[in-house]
Amino acid sequence: MVDIVPLSSYPSYIDLLPSIQTCNITNLPENYFLKYYLYHALTWPQLSFVAVVRPKNGYTRTTGGGAGQPDLSGQYPKVVGYVLAKMEEEPTDGKQHGHITSLSVMRTHRRLGIAERLMRMARSFTPLSFFFSLLWNVLFLRNVNIKVKLMMILMTMIMYRKSNVRVPPRKLRLAARARLQHRRAASLPRHAGLPG
Repeated sequence: MVDIVPLSSYPSYIDLLPSIQTCNITNLPENYFLKYYLYHALTWPQLSFVAVVRPKNGYTRTTGGGAGQPDLSGQYPKVVGYVLAKMEEEPTDGKQHGHITSLSVMRTHRRLGIAERLMRMARSFTPLSFFFSLLWNVLFLRNVNIKVKLMMILMTMIMYRKSNVRVPPRKLRLAARARLQHRRAASLPRHAGLPG
């Protein structure tokens, strides 16, 4: 069972940061130092979410380590995905908006909808959007990442391509729908005897 929980919901969420960094190093080409994750966790704890696998036996208080030290190995679940989000500190146009810093899901847990759930949690944190009068969320993508592009189009989030030109979400949805219809029409078998 995979749970999506706020990073700040753990008593000592600092202990989860190395697991988040491992998830980043495993899956993404752009890696960050641990202090960058700590910066997000301390500055915007309500915007960072983790996908964790719940332990089979539940959570234990302490299992008793050696030399009187508690064994913390069973305390925290396995992190299989995360999203780090933040508010743009000094927007150039003066309008507050969110920024998705990093999103990653381990390969063993892909195609389960975890990335979409993480993005929805980061996007629809209603107290934050009310407090900051959030107008939109931004995600920078590589042009080859087609699956994430389609997810963003369906979630009506604004994407920036490498040229950093703003593309309105409605135009992206319409273009994606037209491409999908064209592909479907091209994949239909042509029957012998029918014109075309």
